[in-house]
Amino acid sequence: MTVPGPADGAPAGPVADDLADRVEQLSSELAAARVELQRSRERLAVFGGQVAHDLRNPLTSVSMSLQMLLEQPAVTADDETLWMVERALSGSERLNSLIEEQLQYAALAAELVLVEVHLGSLVHEVASQLGTTVEVHGLPVVLADRTRLRVVLLQLLDNAARHAGEAGPGTVSVSAERSEAGRRIEVSDSGAGFSAEERKRAFEPRPGDKPSGLVLCRRIMKAHGGRIGVETSGTGGALVWLEL
Repeated sequence: MTVPGPADGAPAGPVADDLADRVEQLSSELAAARVELQRSRERLAVFGGQVAHDLRNPLTSVSMSLQMLLEQPAVTADDETLWMVERALSGSERLNSLIEEQLQYAALAAELVLVEVHLGSLVHEVASQLGTTVEVHGLPVVLADRTRLRVVLLQLLDNAARHAGEAGPGTVSVSAERSEAGRRIEVSDSGAGFSAEERKRAFEPRPGDKPSGLVLCRRIMKAHGGRIGVETSGTGGALVWLEL
């Protein structure tokens, strides 16, 4: 009588069990490695975004000073001095482009991690970093990727603070209300506001325009399944709204 055995080429029972255990172990190790890689990418993105934003503020001051130098008769009258100032300004513009690219990487490199975000606390945190005062009105807890929402608020509050004083004493405010989509968050300032042309081109990638950074903000909001738009505030200033 013939005793049934494993199919030709198939491993015996104990060997098959060992292989199955090894495959399961390797799968578990691979999954853990992927999680750690994702965490490393997120930490790197946050660090890169923080460094990029911290560099952008002093770079803006340098660029403004160079632009003011270009208007000085002593500079325009001397070809060599004019060439050096123009070269320095060109270099600062290239550096600003690199910083914007790093901010975009920081905002979009890793997958969304949705958590409950206390919007009021996050706004105060960002305002403190920027060194600006923000009026806060009834901000809720929202479900969002905190790192990316922070990037959006950095962009919007920085823009608002820089333009708030264009039409008088500057104020920046953040408020929220319920909407059909969930929550509508508004960032407004008391500046001169967006012109009709600026509202039309607000989300076009045109470096140096007044609504700088809105293209990045739109990408982040789109990743959340949300929306972003620009309007004129009740005081005539700029208003940027987000829907989550």
